[in-house]
Amino acid sequence: MLLCQLTQGEKNVGELEAATNIQQPTLSQQLTILRKDNIVNIRKDGKFNYYSIASDEIILMMQTLGSLYGCNK
Repeated sequence: MLLCQLTQGEKNVGELEAATNIQQPTLSQQLTILRKDNIVNIRKDGKFNYYSIASDEIILMMQTLGSLYGCNK
């Protein structure tokens, strides 16, 4: 669900929290793991951190899975 949201473009933690209904501490833990595994990138802008998918290959994979199984299921 988290990666599905990021296929739509860069988002900050607040936007991801609202879109996924994942609480901020859990969301931050998941994003840290994804960042360490080079699945997502982080861009800092003032007090906000913006996350995006790290490669076009991951975006393509998520779009394919989304079309087969739906990101909102």
